[in-house]
Formats: sequence, structure tokens, C-alpha cells
Amino acid sequence: MDEILYQVYPELFEQMNGIISATRLLHNDPPGSMLNELAEKINDEMQKLYSSEKEVLFPFITTLAEEDKKSTSCKLFKDSKVHYTALLKLVNELKTCLRNSHEQDSSLLLPAIIDSLEVFEQQHIFLQVTKDKYLFPRFKSCSGCKTLS
Repeated sequence: MDEILYQVYPELFEQMNGIISATRLLHNDPPGSMLNELAEKINDEMQKLYSSEKEVLFPFITTLAEEDKKSTSCKLFKDSKVHYTALLKLVNELKTCLRNSHEQDSSLLLPAIIDSLEVFEQQHIFLQVTKDKYLFPRFKSCSGCKTLS
């Protein structure tokens, strides 16, 4: 879990900061532009995901591991997934806006931002699938929780 919190998430935040910077450069848009606003919302949602895992879910898992127990409720796991799902929805919304902008503008920056955003998205999906398949199942006993596919 420490690797996720202190290596993976910082890298994802760094990637998102680059995407935010690039959207600010695009068309000399002010920070309040729609593209930048979406990028900022993605960053905010990632911060919520990170905080919920760092401050609530991972300490809970650590306690379960120390006590050699499983959770009787999946609420904390699902709360984390809510932020992940919201983040992916915002990523897709930003990609759509960028593609629509690309149809109207031939800026070379647009495809680079889209590519960076797709890498960012794939890394988030990989991280969540990894947590769902290899980390969380050891600590969940409820039958209502499924892994992502």
C-alpha cells in the first residue's frame, strides 16, 4: 500500500499536473476555461480518491491485516470506487472535448494532450484492477463486491 501511496499516486499527480499545464497553453485559454476546468476536476477527484485511500481505506486494511480479519462491510471499498468511477467519467469527458477541439484546430498540442490523458487513464485503470484483484479481496468477505473486469 505504501508503494501505491508514495510512488504510484505521486507519479499520477505529476502526469495530471502536466496535462493541466498543457490545457492552459492550448489556445492561450485562461485557467477558468472549460478544458482546464475539466482537467482541474480530474485532479480534484484524484485527490479525493488518494485521500480516501490514505486516510481511511488503507489504515482500515492495515488493521484488518494485523488482526487477521476480513471486513464485514464493503462500504469503504465502494467509497473508494465511487471516486475512481467519477475520475474516469471526467477523463472521458475531457478526451471528448479535446477531440472536438481538434476537429476545429490543428494544434499539435491537442494530440499530445489526448495521448497523455489516455496513458493517465490506462494507468488508473491498471491501478484499480490491480487493487481489486490482488489487494482488496483478501480483506473483503461480503459477496456483493466484485472485481473490475
